[in-house]
Amino acid sequence: FTSEQLWEVCRNLGVAPSVGRTGVCFDNAMAESFWSTLKT
Repeated sequence: FTSEQLWEVCRNLGVAPSVGRTGVCFDNAMAESFWSTLKT
């Protein structure tokens, strides 16, 4: 996921990869909220 190959592809496409910090539970809160609405 965080390999140099991925970063190179992102650079070529002009995309900024989003990689959260380790141990910070709020980094993924929006995605988790979205998935929980699909599960219910």
